[in-house]
Amino acid sequence: MSSIIKSIMPITEFGFIQRYGNYSKNYKYVNELGKNNQILLFAIPFFSLIGSGILFSKSTQKYDSNGNPIEKTSTEKIFRYLAWFLLLIAILFGTYLGYVHFALYLPEYKDWYNKLPIDAKNDLNIMKNMRQMNTTLFNLSNKS
Repeated sequence: MSSIIKSIMPITEFGFIQRYGNYSKNYKYVNELGKNNQILLFAIPFFSLIGSGILFSKSTQKYDSNGNPIEKTSTEKIFRYLAWFLLLIAILFGTYLGYVHFALYLPEYKDWYNKLPIDAKNDLNIMKNMRQMNTTLFNLSNKS
């Protein structure tokens, strides 16, 4: 594609993928835009922590008017076990995703980024700056 046509075409994620998406074919953890392919897995520890917090709050020790502890019901005991289980899931998945991000994704991303042509690197920076500007404008419009 000629550089004149390239310069007038708006830089979009779709256009970037069309032009440079094949650079990520050999990478397991880097998608066509250089983002982590495993991003959906980050929801698991997040929701596990939220669920764990809710279940812990439902299973806390209750006291009568004299300050004596009330025996927990079987439902509260089950909630407590489930809360611990979800907390364990959150810790395990969080650890795994930290490993995936730092040990697997980042080295692949650096290699992918270094193999991109300079035009692709410029387009990535422009898209990043456009996202930041959109976020800033959105935040400013919501403050008014």
